[in-house]
Amino acid sequence: MRSSVGRLVLALGLVIGSGSAAHALNFCFNPGFPDTDSAHSSLAVALKYHKPHKGSCSPITGFDIGIVDYRSVFGTACLNSAGNLLHVNYVTSGGSILAKVVNIDLPYPSLLGGNAREDSADAGGTWKFANSSNGHANACIPQMIPIP
Repeated sequence: MRSSVGRLVLALGLVIGSGSAAHALNFCFNPGFPDTDSAHSSLAVALKYHKPHKGSCSPITGFDIGIVDYRSVFGTACLNSAGNLLHVNYVTSGGSILAKVVNIDLPYPSLLGGNAREDSADAGGTWKFANSSNGHANACIPQMIPIP
């Protein structure tokens, strides 16, 4: 009897443990600003990003490779309760830009043609505003992007 119970527990554990877990990807968020103005160039690489479920959020941590200077990134990506809009908000710091706040609303699941807003402050404390209707996001290609 004990061996049957043990086998049942082991089998159940294998079934539960073999479920497909959500894989963490390096995910790239691009607000779609023209790269002619380096102050508004951004490509945030979210390390080990997990897509959120409907009505929930996932953290964003990583780095921004949009301009030459290295900038750390932190923020959130929240999928609305209807499951059709991903709200992305992140902040960068470091480099020649004192701070940058980026907000992108992306249609889900396409993640293309999103509306973005960015506010950035230079080392002198001057704030600049930019907006775009070309924001997008996808798994980074290649997956392993070296930290500058």
